[in-house]
Amino acid sequence: MSTKSWIWPLMLILVLVAFSLAQSAELKTVRIPFTSYTIEQLPYQLADKKGYFREEGFTPEFIYMRSTTITMALASQTLLYSSGASSAIQAAVSGIDAKVLWVASAKTLMFLLAKPEIKQVSDLKGKRIGVSGIGGASDVGTRAMLSANGVNPREVTIIAIGPTEARLLALKAGAIDATPLISPRNFQAETLGFRSLGFMGDFMPNAFGGFSINSVALSQDPKTVETLVRIGLKGLRVMKQDRAFTVDVMQKFTKMDDKEIA
Repeated sequence: MSTKSWIWPLMLILVLVAFSLAQSAELKTVRIPFTSYTIEQLPYQLADKKGYFREEGFTPEFIYMRSTTITMALASQTLLYSSGASSAIQAAVSGIDAKVLWVASAKTLMFLLAKPEIKQVSDLKGKRIGVSGIGGASDVGTRAMLSANGVNPREVTIIAIGPTEARLLALKAGAIDATPLISPRNFQAETLGFRSLGFMGDFMPNAFGGFSINSVALSQDPKTVETLVRIGLKGLRVMKQDRAFTVDVMQKFTKMDDKEIA
């Protein structure tokens, strides 16, 4: 084989490798916390898998955190973004200059799941209900659903447990009698024999999913904020239009073996 026959392909490979490394070096890392491995977080997960972050010059660093921790991080400006709305709402209520820029739903996508022997909401009197945190969406929604069904929230014991996954484990262990679960965890619970007492979104309108910020992000880097909003909305469009891809990503993201549930 002559030198010319292999030198040009080698040079082409080296150029492509150098170009790829240069592109990677130019990508800006954005840290985006999330609260649960559920349907709420899918838009940005789908956007990442579709390459929308890279197309815009970013690489995402997704950080799993409790909602209350995200609220504190937004308040301290340790983190400027969140792939959800409730943390920013809690921060804003406490006086922090935080904003919700878009939401995936105007209703909380939670269902109240309970032990099989609990037939209806009124049966929850004297029982223990697990929520993510006091004052959070699951807590407020639980109280609204109880009140709408004639149960005074003071007649139950409400316990702050943490994210959806932790609450499902607590329900399975018998540590609590009921808990609000976000899809697809509610369907998982039903397959395990737990009873759905209804859709919580019917009792509490809420900004669910989406993207929120500490407002300082707008003054520091408005172009990045605009880009992250665009990326999230593109991910939401994928979620609405590409069922097969969405189910595949959701199965992996939620670590769910059962495709039927997904």
